[in-house]
Amino acid sequence: MNEKINASLKLEQFLPYRFNQLAERISHSLSMIYSSEFGISISEWRILAMLGQKPCMTSSDISQRTRMDKAKVSRAVQKLEKQGYLLREKDEQDHRVSHLSLTNEGIELYNAIVPKALEWEGELVGSLSGQEYRDLHNLLNKLDQQIKLSDDL
Repeated sequence: MNEKINASLKLEQFLPYRFNQLAERISHSLSMIYSSEFGISISEWRILAMLGQKPCMTSSDISQRTRMDKAKVSRAVQKLEKQGYLLREKDEQDHRVSHLSLTNEGIELYNAIVPKALEWEGELVGSLSGQEYRDLHNLLNKLDQQIKLSDDL
């Protein structure tokens, strides 16, 4: 049966697979910090992080920027709001749209998690030299730009 296969692919060396596997492992490992210590999920953390960067966004904005499914964003927003970390205000012109921002409790949570996340990231990349770290970011930026170009076609 396998003699009909013309092309060969080693999944473990296929770049999209390796990126996906690494991203999953990184995300899971980091989530142990905010999940066990602060009781929030990966989705909830991503929303907090986005609102920590940009204080007022809509769910659609967050969904686009994080590439998270709208339903997942909606569930996480509801949970964060219920926990008192998020404020949702209806848009005056379009009542279907809500503007999201962090409450004081949400800001405190964000400020408590960020140093731990940055420390974790530092440990992750600690084995890289400064040049390797800069090269890694440059390579990721190049690949990101290449994907954007091919998406625009």
